[in-house]
Amino acid sequence: QILVPGVSLWEWHPFSLSSHPDHDQVYIHLRVLGDWTRRLYDTAAKPVPGEQGAGPSSIPRTITLYVEGPYGSPMVDIQGPRHDMFL
Repeated sequence: QILVPGVSLWEWHPFSLSSHPDHDQVYIHLRVLGDWTRRLYDTAAKPVPGEQGAGPSSIPRTITLYVEGPYGSPMVDIQGPRHDMFL
């Protein structure tokens, strides 16, 4: 779960992570379905101070969030020996 203080101080929400094994970055994927995710999208899409123009910002915005978890099993390593052959 994630908590984004800039959106709500008390609401934790589920999320999905994705990343590539060779990259240092991790991405959080959320779907805009309700008030909380709409507020998060609007916060992330705000122009960074000093940037001109309308629409989503082209400069990455830093958003503070807290992560609780993980829950469930880790991802499957499809490059491992168990998944060498597909029929």
